[in-house]
Amino acid sequence: MVHVLLVEDASDIGEILSVALTSAHNVTTVHNGNDARPVLAGGGIDLLIVDLVLPDCVGTELADEAARCGIPQLMMSGDAAVTDQLTQEGRLCLRKPFTLTEFLSAVRAQLAGLASS
Repeated sequence: MVHVLLVEDASDIGEILSVALTSAHNVTTVHNGNDARPVLAGGGIDLLIVDLVLPDCVGTELADEAARCGIPQLMMSGDAAVTDQLTQEGRLCLRKPFTLTEFLSAVRAQLAGLASS
């Protein structure tokens, strides 16, 4: 089963997204970069889902760490300019607010890329 690391500092949003994922994936949810880094370093993560605004770091830092390990990433932000820039760079970033359907579709797209590699 795919192991997803979800990094979201808003506990209500993290809970909703985690519940949406748990029927098909193992999910580890943390609320900041300090808690995410050892999970990433420990291996076994197949997908990183990360909010870009965290209390102790910028989510792109974690996404870059994941990329260096070959882990696909899905980023989330409420800032339209940031999501547009990341999309122009070829990185997947969902603009908040988004629907669960949009979220799960983006997760499937990232995991499809994993399956084809």
